[in-house]
Amino acid sequence: RNHIPNSSLKGTAHNVSGNLTRVNDPGGIMLTRSNTTTSSRYFCSTHFASNFALGDQITLSAWIRLESGIIPPNTSMFVRFFNSSGANVQDVVTLNLSNISGDWVRITGTGTITNSTIDFSRNIQVAIGVGTPTAPVTIQTKEWKLELGNKATDWTPAPEDVQAEIDSAKQEALDAASNAQTSADTANTAVGNLNTYVEGSF
Repeated sequence: RNHIPNSSLKGTAHNVSGNLTRVNDPGGIMLTRSNTTTSSRYFCSTHFASNFALGDQITLSAWIRLESGIIPPNTSMFVRFFNSSGANVQDVVTLNLSNISGDWVRITGTGTITNSTIDFSRNIQVAIGVGTPTAPVTIQTKEWKLELGNKATDWTPAPEDVQAEIDSAKQEALDAASNAQTSADTANTAVGNLNTYVEGSF
């Protein structure tokens, strides 16, 4: 199962944030870093709860493409865990992105949770960090997946997202039925009023 909520990153249905400029796109979110002077990395990330445990192997995968510019060194995608104080104590998976230079490529990597100070009640972070470019750079990304085990499987939405879509479809159907009934009741009332008017005219 995919542990990342709203992970397709297509359109507006996502939970990512950060100081990379983000542009929603039906094909996958666009991330741009225009600052070429600051040495610190710029990020796009999502935080969420998980049920992972010490000793688990986890696998991260994502689709990435270079839209424009050159991806600088020190650019990566990672899965980060924190201790009870909120300090980063282990990047369990780190994927180098600086060698991506063309069309869509799926990146994958596996790591093992080994740090005993991790507080598993805290949200974990999946993020892309972009190093300092020599010129503005834009990458596009979609279909992030984080799963238990050492094998990257095809992208699927998180089960919670599937259930949310089912619930939304059910609510839309109920609303449509309610609106249809309201329209029918209004029409019947109008016919009744017309009959009353016609009968009272003679």
